[in-house]
Order: sequence, then structure tokens, then C-alpha cells
Amino acid sequence: MDNRSLSWMKQTTFASMLALTLTTALLAPGKAEDVALEATSTTVTEKPMLLRTVPLEVSSVPQAEGLDQAVQTADGTYEFMTSTDSLLLHMETLRRAYAAYGQIPEERAKLMKALKARYLTNENDPIKFFDYGYAQLVMEANKNGLFFLRKANDKIGSPYTSLAYGLAQVDTDIIFENAPPDAMTTRKMDVGYKLKDALIFNRDDMKPGVWPSYVRILEGLKPYEAYSSLINEDVTTIYVPYGATSSSPNSALMALSMADGNTVESDQSTTTATSRPPEVAQTCSFSSTPVNWNQLKTSKSLDLDQDGTTDSINFFLTGTPNAPYEVRILNGKNQVIGELKSHKGPHITEDIDGDGKMEIVVRQFDKDPYHPIYVYRWNGSCYAEDKQVSAYFK
Repeated sequence: MDNRSLSWMKQTTFASMLALTLTTALLAPGKAEDVALEATSTTVTEKPMLLRTVPLEVSSVPQAEGLDQAVQTADGTYEFMTSTDSLLLHMETLRRAYAAYGQIPEERAKLMKALKARYLTNENDPIKFFDYGYAQLVMEANKNGLFFLRKANDKIGSPYTSLAYGLAQVDTDIIFENAPPDAMTTRKMDVGYKLKDALIFNRDDMKPGVWPSYVRILEGLKPYEAYSSLINEDVTTIYVPYGATSSSPNSALMALSMADGNTVESDQSTTTATSRPPEVAQTCSFSSTPVNWNQLKTSKSLDLDQDGTTDSINFFLTGTPNAPYEVRILNGKNQVIGELKSHKGPHITEDIDGDGKMEIVVRQFDKDPYHPIYVYRWNGSCYAEDKQVSAYFK
């Protein structure tokens, strides 16, 4: 067969496929977007898909036990997914399933067939089309899955669906559409919106694993320069806004600390209060080790508990470079009323709820994004941790 005949056959085959696609779209109103996206299913390049490489944090999900054993086969994966109700767990199940048997076409096809059949039993069930869409992306690198995730996020509007849609848009932008890593596209902008939406949803509907999964996604975005502002933005203010009465920086104390190799940072004052009532620990137990006053770096004096006496917040060096300060809070009688660690000193006092009383707020997103903020409140006897705040980051 000569080259001209071969070329003619290829063109005829392509034309027939295109006609079939268009005809199917016309015969199935409402399905046109599915068909169009199906036709653009893309072979993955050498760039890693974040959907396949970013491990989501599911250890705090009670149903996660047995996950690794379940994902060894398509049957086990399907049974596990359909017997658990956490969408974050479903997402991580599909990621691990791909790692286990993603290179075995028969197993992949078996799982996809089962999930599609489940979805077709009720095409309006957002959980079923979420699972099917996420599987299309992870198992087949099929951009069509993005359409299903968008529909699921519109219907469910949860922290997990927003994380999934944002994560999927990263791969769509970088892998399927070959957008330059340093170009801020409309999709990249939407990624930032959706990932922040996940945190906003989580503020009002707290679910496990959202924050650590968010941080892992940020770590996966580091090779892509366009996301640098998102990666560096301290979005913990979604959960704990800055206090209205944060104290202003003291330049002399900052210079003193920086000269000694410890970075002292101050927080900018902005707005309002936390969205949930505090859950302050009622116990007051402190270290029996006496402080070494020779290691005192700086001290801040103010009336923290509004009892008319002057309290002090004392920042001690530990002798380890770049280590956080050991902080002791003393009342007017030099009794310990609080202990904590902080990279920032001395500006860690904020009235975050606007009640006129200071909270101790340790902000360290840049130091430890997995444990980015601690809030200590006066419980009547001492400054104790607000467990409601720490729960956001588990």
C-alpha cells in the first residue's frame, strides 16, 4: 500500500470518528459536554500527575483501616469504596489503587466498569458520579472526569469536593492542556479559589484530614512558579483571623533578637473573631524544670487577665539555632500561669475575639505548616490551649 492510500485511510477513519462523536452529542441533549470531554482524553506526559502522587491525609478517618489491603485488586477497591462514606478516603483509595495495579489494564478496566455501572444506576447521585469522575482522572487520565467533579462540587459543596476539584484542575492545566508552569492561567486562578473554598467549608463543617491534605497539595505545587503566592500565603486566618488589638512591633526588641540569630516576627492587625466558640482545656500543668534566667531573651509586660496586676511573657533561648523560644507566662506574683513555645516574640498577644482580653496566639505557618497556629486562652486559672483551633489542622 502506498503512502497516499495510507494517508487517505487515516483521514477517512478520523472523519468517521468525528462524525460519530458529533452525532452522539446531537442525539443526547445534556450530554454534549461529556462527549466533548471524552473525545479529548489525553495520554499523560512525563510530568507527574498530582492526583496520582500527592498522598492525602486519611489516618484520622476511622474507616481508613484496611485501606492498603483493599486496594490490591479492582474488586477489593470497589468493595472498600462502596462500604465507606468519606470522599477524602475515596480519593486516596483511588490514588493507592493506581499505584498498586495502575499498570495492569485488565484490573483498571474492571474497576472503571464497576464504578460506571454504579453511577448509571442513579446519574443524579453526586457521590456516585464523584467517584466515577475521580476514577476517570486517576485511573485513565481522562479529562472527562473534571466535568463530573465540577457537578459534584456544585451539588455537595464540601471541603473534600473542593479539594478534589482544585487538585484535578492542576493536572488539567499542566498535564492535559500543557500550560507553562510559570503562566497564571484562568485554571490556575480557579485552583486557588477552590482550595481556599475547601478551608472555608471546613471552618463551618469540620472534617478530618482537610488541612494536612491542603498542605501536601501545596507541596506538590512547588515546581510550578505560578502558584508561589498561594504556597506562601498564610490562609490560617480563614480559621483564626488576626486580632483587632494586636500589639505593634517594638523595633528595639526585634533588632536585639535578630542580632542573636533568632527571627522575631510581628503579625499585622486586621479583623474580627473566630467563627466557633472556644474549647479551652481546663487543666493547668507546667514543667517542674526551673527556668534559666540567664537564657532570657526578652520580656513583655502587660495585664493579660484583666485583674489589675501586671503579668509578664518571658522568652527564653534554648541554645539550639533557629529553635523556638521557650515561653513562660508569669502573673504579678511571679507564679507560672502559662507555658508554650513560639518562634515569634514578643508580639504573640492578640484580642482575636474582641472581648478586651488578650489571647496568646502562636502563628508559625512559615515554620511548620502542619501545625501552623496555636491559641491559648485564659480559663480562670491559667493560659490553656483552645482545642477548637487545633482541631482544624488535624
